[in-house]
Amino acid sequence: MSSIAQSVQVHIDPTEDEDADGVDIGKKHKLGHLRVDMQGNVTFKRLPITQLVEALQLGIQYTVGGLQAKAAHDVLYQDFLTVEIIHFPKEGTKTTPAHHFNDFTIRSYAPVAFRHFRELFNIKPDEFLYSICKPLRELKNPGASGSLFYLTSDD
Repeated sequence: MSSIAQSVQVHIDPTEDEDADGVDIGKKHKLGHLRVDMQGNVTFKRLPITQLVEALQLGIQYTVGGLQAKAAHDVLYQDFLTVEIIHFPKEGTKTTPAHHFNDFTIRSYAPVAFRHFRELFNIKPDEFLYSICKPLRELKNPGASGSLFYLTSDD
């Protein structure tokens, strides 16, 4: 599968399992916003990583799936500047599904432009969604920012 992805950003409203490589269980570690508690649970901005990843996958599924209903057109400059902001309350809305996460917001950057690139590389929407919605692998980031990067299992 090509690495033409959907560019999205997720923000989950905080409340209040995974092991990190090279971390001594029993000690608390922090790298940027990434934390590992004494039991080895990894959090990002105090949210479990698994919740963040699953909310991200739901948001991508929603935005890419919603594009199928929109007619395709030639990509314009303004398509690269578009940012769609979608709120996902836990109980759902008329347009968003209910879910078991805290409320979250997805920002989808240039969704029409990314659809165009996927089409150029002959990546079908259902194949893309199948790949994105399978368990993701975390790419270890050696930098001090604490940023998170994920790969699909077929990348």
